[in-house]
Amino acid sequence: MGFLTGAKYMSTLETKTVSAACAGRMLGLGKAKTLQLVHSGRLPAKQLDGRIRVRLSDIEVFLKSLPDAAVRQ
Repeated sequence: MGFLTGAKYMSTLETKTVSAACAGRMLGLGKAKTLQLVHSGRLPAKQLDGRIRVRLSDIEVFLKSLPDAAVRQ
């Protein structure tokens, strides 16, 4: 298996990661709150050329780590 180069590499990277703003939309949060979660270490992220990228798999793990909401009656 060879290394991916150029556009193929970026295309693969972009399908596995999303921007902090997109991650926030997926979580129902604003960009500022999402960045706060990233900087606090609660939501893992990678930095690529000054841009923060969040792996889709890390979003799934983050969601599973949250407690269930209590239902009010």
